[in-house]
Amino acid sequence: MSWAIPPAAPAVLDHPAAETLAPVRARRIPPLAALLAAGALIVIPGMNSAFGSDEVWSLNAVSGSHARMLAILRADIHPPLYYELLFAWTRIFGTTEIAVRALTISLLLGAVWASYRWSSRIISTEAAAAATAIYLSSPLTIVVSRLGRMYTLLALVSVLSTYFYWRVFAEEDRRRRSLAWFVAANVLGSFTHIWFFFMLFAEGLHLILFVRRNWLKFALAGAASLVPYAVMWLPALVVQMRKSQEALAWMTPPAREEIGNTFFLYTAPLLLLAPFFAWYALRERRPMAKQVGGIVFMCAAVLAVPFAISYIKPVFYPRFTVAGLHLFAVAVAACAPRLRMWQLPAVLCVLGAGISLFYTSRTACDARWGADLLVREAESGDTVIFSSLSRLPVDHYLKTAPLPAVTETSFPAEIDSHPGYEGNLGDPARVRAMGIEADALIAALRSRHGSIFFFHGFRPEVDAILEQRLKSAFQAVRDRSVDCGAMGCYYSAVTVYR
Repeated sequence: MSWAIPPAAPAVLDHPAAETLAPVRARRIPPLAALLAAGALIVIPGMNSAFGSDEVWSLNAVSGSHARMLAILRADIHPPLYYELLFAWTRIFGTTEIAVRALTISLLLGAVWASYRWSSRIISTEAAAAATAIYLSSPLTIVVSRLGRMYTLLALVSVLSTYFYWRVFAEEDRRRRSLAWFVAANVLGSFTHIWFFFMLFAEGLHLILFVRRNWLKFALAGAASLVPYAVMWLPALVVQMRKSQEALAWMTPPAREEIGNTFFLYTAPLLLLAPFFAWYALRERRPMAKQVGGIVFMCAAVLAVPFAISYIKPVFYPRFTVAGLHLFAVAVAACAPRLRMWQLPAVLCVLGAGISLFYTSRTACDARWGADLLVREAESGDTVIFSSLSRLPVDHYLKTAPLPAVTETSFPAEIDSHPGYEGNLGDPARVRAMGIEADALIAALRSRHGSIFFFHGFRPEVDAILEQRLKSAFQAVRDRSVDCGAMGCYYSAVTVYR
C-alpha cells in the first residue's frame, strides 16, 4: 500500500461532491472571524499579568539602541527576528504588559488565521473550525500567548511554512509566487527559533515518504531559505554555540515529567471531550481524511527528533513544541472529516477560556506582588536575597517604587551577571563554591541589623544550601513570611528572618 499523495489530488479533499470551491471560500469568512474573536477573548485575561524574567530580559535587550540590541543577542543564544519586531513595537506602543502582550497576541491570531486556511484545504470547513478551536483551546497556546517572547512568532512561521509547503509540494502548485512564499516563511522561521529547523526537517521527511516527488525542488528551496541565515547570523551562531553549554545548562534530557507536561499542554480540553469523540467515531464510521497519516507523521517528527537529540544535547522544552501544535490539531479534527457540529468549536473555546482564567488566578505571588511586598515591608538596612531568576522581574517593578535603602543579591550571586539564566548549578565544583558563598553571605549578614527577605526559588536543592545556614544563624519571623502555595514568578515563598 502506497502512502504517496496522488499528483492530481484536489486542493480541497473532503467536501461533499456537490460543493464547489466558490461556496467553500464564501463560507470561510464568518467562522474564521468568529474563531479569531474567540481567540482574542481566550487570551485577554493574561494580558496584564506581571512580567516574568525572560520578558524583562527581552525588554532590557530592546531598551537601548539597535546596535546595542544586536550586540546583546549575538552574545546570547537568541535569533534576532522577534527582537527586531519588539524593538519597533515598543517604540510605537510602549512597554506596558498590555502593549507587549498585544504583539504576542497579534502573532498568535496570525497563526490561527493561517492554520484555518491550511486546514480548510485538507478537511471540511466544519472540521477545520474544530481544528482551529483545538489549537486555540490548547493550554500550550494559552501559556505562550501571555509571554512577551518569540513563541507565538514561532507558531506563526511554522504554520506558514506548512501551508506553503503543502501548496507547492503536496498539491503541486507550480506558481512561482507560492514557492517564493514558502522560501520567505522559512527565512523568517530560521531567524525566529532553533526549533523551526525541526519543522523543515519534518517537511523533508514527509516529502520523501509521502509525496515522493520534487525532491530537487525542495532541496533548492531549502538551501535558498537558509542562505540569509548563514550569511547574516552564522558568525553569531558560532559564538552562541560556545556559550550555549552554560546558558542552556538548565535544560536536561527529557524525563517523564516533560513528556507528561507536553501531553497535557497539547490535549487537556480534548481529554474532557474524549467520550464524545469516541461516540462520534463509532456512530459515523467514516474513513479519515486521506492525508491524515502524513500529517500525523509530520507532527511526530517535529516532536520526536528534538526529543531524541536531547539525550545527547538537551533542546527539548514543552513551550518549544508550539511549532507542531497546528499539525496535532488538524490530525485530531481530521478523524471526523464529515463533522458538522458547530457546538464542538464553541465548547472548546469555552474550555480554553476557563483554562486561561485558571492560569491567571492560580497564584498571587508574581513579580509585581513581590515588589509591592518589599515596598510595604522592607526598611532601610534590610537585605533581600533572590533565589533562581526572581530578582530581574521584581527589580523591574521596583524601578518606579519608593523602596528604602536595602541590599539586594541573588543566590548564587553569579546569576546577577547573566540574569536571564542560572548556569550549570549541578556541577560539583559549583555546588562547593555555593557553600563557600553561602558562608560568606551569612558572615556579612551577621554584621547587619536589618531583616532578611529570602525568596524561595524553583530549585530546592540550591535554596537548601543557603536556607539551612539562615535557619542556624537567624530566627524566621512567621507572621511576616508568606507561602504562595504555587510557583509564581520563579519563587513560591518569601521567608523573613531576623
